[in-house]
Amino acid sequence: MSENILFLPFNQFRGFRVGPNPKLETQNAKLSLTPVKINIYVSYTESDMAVLGKLLHWLYPMRDEINVWFRNPPRPAPPLPTPWKLLFFWYQPPDLLGQYSKVLKAQMERAHIYLFLTNYKSLSDRRIDAEIEIAVTRRVQGAHELNPHIYPVITTPCQWKSHSRLGGY
Repeated sequence: MSENILFLPFNQFRGFRVGPNPKLETQNAKLSLTPVKINIYVSYTESDMAVLGKLLHWLYPMRDEINVWFRNPPRPAPPLPTPWKLLFFWYQPPDLLGQYSKVLKAQMERAHIYLFLTNYKSLSDRRIDAEIEIAVTRRVQGAHELNPHIYPVITTPCQWKSHSRLGGY
């Protein structure tokens, strides 16, 4: 009976999904450990860059256990010098922002935890409202075990409970 019990300290057990191994169909099914990384999406405004930096610094030691995603669009490609424009008149630089927006949307749809850095500026930001809409929709429509967690992180005093959809979280 003791051979079916897995003894691990809590810090080694965290971050693994425990379950029976489907390949072993014996009477005493052994447990398999599959590593799982937690996906965290951080939503912020430009005024919260200092708080975002502190948060990323704080989460850095857990980099093996979590993925931290946030909006960090690439800079546009510099324009070609005039002689090169004449030679390569047909050249169009790649649309990095369009590709990045697809990646960001996929990351938002796969996040397990949403952190919303909330201040008085984020209450009126349309981009933040769209991100809240995606998070709340996933929270309401998801299966019980797969519901993402939504956490507002208050960075400055504001009336976020009455002016934001985050008031219920």
